Amino acid sequence: MLLELAVGDAYGAGFEYADAAFVRRCNDLSDYVKHPRHELRPGCYTDDTQMSLAIAEALVANIPWTPENLAGKFVEVFRRDPRQGYAGGFYRFLQQVSNGAEFLERIRPDSDKSGAAMRAAPLGVLASVDDVLQRCEVQARITHDTADGVAAAQAAALMSHYCVYNLGPLQRVAEFIAQHVPGQWSEPWRGKVGSRGWMSVRAAITAVQSCRSMRDLLRQCVAFCGDVDTVAAIALAAAAHSSEVRQDLPDRLVQRLEDGTYGRSYLCELDARLMKLVQPVPASDSRLLQLLEDRLAQIEPLLAAQPFVHLHTFERDGRYLHLALTDRLRKTCRKEGVWKSKEMVVTLKNARYGYDERQARSPGGRDGLFLMDRDFRPPNAMMRKLFDRFLDHPHSGAAAIAQSLQTTVAHLKPVRLVSHHLRLLGILHQAETEDWLVLVECDRSQP
Repeated sequence: MLLELAVGDAYGAGFEYADAAFVRRCNDLSDYVKHPRHELRPGCYTDDTQMSLAIAEALVANIPWTPENLAGKFVEVFRRDPRQGYAGGFYRFLQQVSNGAEFLERIRPDSDKSGAAMRAAPLGVLASVDDVLQRCEVQARITHDTADGVAAAQAAALMSHYCVYNLGPLQRVAEFIAQHVPGQWSEPWRGKVGSRGWMSVRAAITAVQSCRSMRDLLRQCVAFCGDVDTVAAIALAAAAHSSEVRQDLPDRLVQRLEDGTYGRSYLCELDARLMKLVQPVPASDSRLLQLLEDRLAQIEPLLAAQPFVHLHTFERDGRYLHLALTDRLRKTCRKEGVWKSKEMVVTLKNARYGYDERQARSPGGRDGLFLMDRDFRPPNAMMRKLFDRFLDHPHSGAAAIAQSLQTTVAHLKPVRLVSHHLRLLGILHQAETEDWLVLVECDRSQP
């Protein structure tokens, strides 16, 4: 989260309120860009990241969540590492105060700009929505004690929370925020982003809901023009933990991010400690079934245009399994009369058991994910569907799936996802810390 936030901040800083022509010409992610007017060195982050560090450090240290303690953290992180990016008046203010009490005594907290929202993302690790909202309000009112200032910060924190806890598809993040925070969060943002906090947050929400890779997301955030370093910081911090977003930030941007005392290495170390605060919240069966039903309806229009579409990510014993569906599966399930049926959704739910190499072959009568054996005799209907008509067929789409997974067909494992009433057939691709299960056929024959 913090590393991605800082990359977004540092990259966006080169374009903050720059001319649209400059943005169009230089926003290609090839490297950090020197701002045409400011003196900030390319690759350095700004106040967005520094204030987020204050919030993250306060969470990790578990200090009492009081205005004075948080104001003290704001002073601490600035005084140990003064840097550009702050509004001129606030920069001078931070130079003049020495502790949290003095900060609170002298501050005029009547701003509705983006300062409280830009630092809110780390609060997304908190386990409950109520806790996110309450703690975010406390930190926001220190400097932005206005209705819009607080709402923008809470919306930014909730987007982070939604992604960290995988609460639903990204297309519904605005709807989720609107359930808890007043504002027009579902209205897509268009045009230049101004300085008010709700503007940056709405632009970030719009970008997160429309992009499925970190590269595209960063480019889109900057393309808005205006206060784009804040938009990118908020958006990338949230999307860093979305299973729907490909984590493909250019390595050059990651490696060329500043790496001084509080630079890249420190961000990664603090990020690791921050993520330890995330509480496992297993979904109930009914909630998971509803989530899968909703997601099925959402991705159906996308299936025909892509080799596969991500449906849901499961976690078991620290390993992730990304479940994806194909248009081929949709067609065969429709033919069998089970597409989006209860029995199909229940079978999809069984992917949560993951793949266990020690129990790769089903003993019979068990739900779960199991290897299919090409040498089984006599060949059954499942084997003909998965081997003859898919893996061994030159025009089945298997090669396109393998290419999307950056592997070869030979390295894909043939598997079946089993429930009492249905078997869904597909391929499994295993990487170092995660698996991809792509389903391509269904089978209702008697095993």
